[in-house]
Order: sequence, then C-alpha cells, then structure tokens
Amino acid sequence: MMKINYLILFILLNFFGCKIYAQDVDNYKYVVVPSKFDFLKERDQFRLNYMTAYLFKQNGFDAYLDDQPLPQDLKDEKCLALYADIEEDSNLFVTKIKIKLRDCNGMPVYSSDEGRSKEKAYKEAYQEALKRAFESLSILSYSYNGIVEKSFGTLSSDDASNESLDQSENLMYKHKDQVYNLKKIEDGFVLQPSGEDEEIKLIQTESGNYIYFDGDIQGVANFSSKKDIVVEYLDKATGKLVTLMYIVKN
Repeated sequence: MMKINYLILFILLNFFGCKIYAQDVDNYKYVVVPSKFDFLKERDQFRLNYMTAYLFKQNGFDAYLDDQPLPQDLKDEKCLALYADIEEDSNLFVTKIKIKLRDCNGMPVYSSDEGRSKEKAYKEAYQEALKRAFESLSILSYSYNGIVEKSFGTLSSDDASNESLDQSENLMYKHKDQVYNLKKIEDGFVLQPSGEDEEIKLIQTESGNYIYFDGDIQGVANFSSKKDIVVEYLDKATGKLVTLMYIVKN
C-alpha cells in the first residue's frame, strides 16, 4: 500500500511539474540558441546548434541561432526570449544531454529530462541524445500566451518573424529542375508543380513559422528576406537534418 501511495505521489509531482514548466515557458515569445555550445570547440559542431533550433521549431517555438537576424521586437527587448543551452555530462560509454532554458537575466526557467545515447561516433551520439532530451520538452505543448510581451506594452502586433508576402503576388519558385507556383490558401500557402495536380502545403503556425508537408516529409519552412523558401526537416532514414531551398524566380 505504501508503494502504491509513493507511485501516485511521484506521478502527481511529475504531472504538476510539467504544468508549472509549461506555464512558465508559454510566457516567452522566442527561443535563442547559441551558435556554439561551451562544451564543443567549433560553431555548430556536429550540426548540434542548428538541430537544437530546428527541434524547438518542431515543438512550436519561434527559435533562432544567436548569430542569425532576429525579429525587430526581440532586438528591442531581449527579455521576450528564453535562452537555450545544453548541459553535457558524458562518460566513455554514454553520451548524456539536458536542455536548459534561462530568461534574459540568467534565471533558470526549464530543464529537460536527460537524453542518452550509447552510439560511439560523436555526431550520432550527440544528435541522438539531443532528440531524446526533446521528448520531455514536447510534453509541455508550448503555446505562447503573450504575458511577457504585454508586460512591456510597446510592441506592435504586426511584427513577424517571416518576411511578409503580398498575397496578390503570383510568385514562382524553382527547386532542382522543377518550377512551382505559390498560391495563397486560408491557413497558409501551397506550392504546386507546373503542369501537375499534386501540392506541397505550407501551413502557418501561431508563431509565424510554416509547417511543410510534402508526402511523407514534414518539416519547418520560412520565407527569407529575398522571398526564397527555406525548408528544414529530419530525414527519417538517416536521422540527419536536411535543408531545401525553393528559389523565387524573377
């Protein structure tokens, strides 16, 4: 009976702990990921920084590397963002990673469960451990509530992370040897290959990013300042991050 009570208490603590974390994380509009982690020697070594930002986007966050162009409202007020880091505690046999989020004053807001990998190659080990650490973060079901933004009271609702498009424009894009027509739909855009019926969907999220759907491929898409479409997704077969570019035709 005592064991059952401890089990129930453990489940309740974990449940309410996730709720508290979710409420805290939901207060922030952006996540900024360093372009280099302290425990590694090079910028984006093993593609770990890029993948961290990508996985945040996959979980609904509006995430940026710290050396990328940032939205104007974030430039004006850095406290709109959470600042990500990775805590690494590996040994010869196991790679161990935790995701940490702090506010603009360096105060801790969130710490993930530990992600582990027994892969021997550094790149595969770090990437697998990172993806497993994100499994606990996905439980939070992040949804920005505007609390931090409202506390400043000076931000415009027109600020956006993606370059705005004139919906009356008839844009055409080229990817590899295929030409695509961009069409506006109610919840985003579709890319339609010229002369074909199939469509690639770009569904806009509340954070301003787009979810990319092309058959079995699902990823994150954004419009660049030049109106090119940049797509990032994880290849299921290799577990590697893939970037696609749809170049606007002049």
